[in-house]
Amino acid sequence: MKNLGYTTSILSWQIILSSINILKNSKSEIKEIDLNMDSISCCILNTTVIEAFSNEISSLTHAFIENYKIEKLAKDKISQIGIDINICKEIEKIRNNYRKSFYERYKGLLKHFNISDSVILDNLCKLRDVRNDCVHFRQCDITVIEKDNTIKLYQTPPEIFNHIKSIKVNDWPIIASDSDSSSPWHLRISTNAFAIWSITVVLDAIIYFLDKIPQGTYRDFIVKYYRKRDESNVFEYSKYEIKELQKSILK
Repeated sequence: MKNLGYTTSILSWQIILSSINILKNSKSEIKEIDLNMDSISCCILNTTVIEAFSNEISSLTHAFIENYKIEKLAKDKISQIGIDINICKEIEKIRNNYRKSFYERYKGLLKHFNISDSVILDNLCKLRDVRNDCVHFRQCDITVIEKDNTIKLYQTPPEIFNHIKSIKVNDWPIIASDSDSSSPWHLRISTNAFAIWSITVVLDAIIYFLDKIPQGTYRDFIVKYYRKRDESNVFEYSKYEIKELQKSILK
């Protein structure tokens, strides 16, 4: 069997569509409260989107190098490629590193392109911490206490709650309020606002990266895999869809 070239399977957009469909199908019909029992599933799915996307970019970079041949690329000017071929070789390695988290993979992509956005990285960091608290569900103890001659339940929420409690979507907090901490913490993030926020964080990160790839043959090769029929990419389309959902769900 003779290798004729390389391409890449794209999973990241499929996962983000699944996350959006979960949001569509599980939103509460009770308009007075913001409740979505599948918001945590959305959060966990969304973090896998970033890892899949980072690995796809790495694989596409491998395909770019192999399809255009290193010898030819080395002779081309950086202005034609848009990126140094040695950087391409480093990006190519990302998918084969099994120890790095989705956050570290994405941050590594930005580093190779010498770009950064503190807001995007901060939001991804917050999403990572919530995801870790859900996946490694250790903070599950509930204390039975007596307060004001009443028996109550008390659970200390994870530390990350202090960093995301002020975030709102359409004026709806992503964490449901509970002054007494009597509700299990995972129920407090079972909101449509949290699900929408987690999807938006991921979409913003991917759109930012695709926008920042320098002009050249490398960029042309990468972005075509994520392009819809018009000039927009599939993630920009999903961003539009989530904005419309946000309007209809969080009124």
